[in-house]
Amino acid sequence: MDKLDLILKKLDKLDVMETRLDSLEAGQKELYQLVSAIHHRQELLDSKVEAMAMNVHKLQGEFVGFREETRREFSRYDRHLRAVESDLDRTIERVEMLEEPRN
Repeated sequence: MDKLDLILKKLDKLDVMETRLDSLEAGQKELYQLVSAIHHRQELLDSKVEAMAMNVHKLQGEFVGFREETRREFSRYDRHLRAVESDLDRTIERVEMLEEPRN
């Protein structure tokens, strides 16, 4: 009977170990699913960051173009304004000459 008790104890221990092993395997599967979900999410975030970086580069290019165009326009407006100011100065001089009392 001693041997039988020993065998039964060993079988009970095996059952406990098998239960623990099943629990570990289930935990491992759950952990794998979590890691897979995190990996997938990271790939999505990476692609979104890459798309945003491309948008930023595009906007930077558009901004540089806009800035250059604005500088050209301001330069053109400045030249035009100076020409108008010069014409206005000449007109004022002529009017003043015409308004001077004749002696």
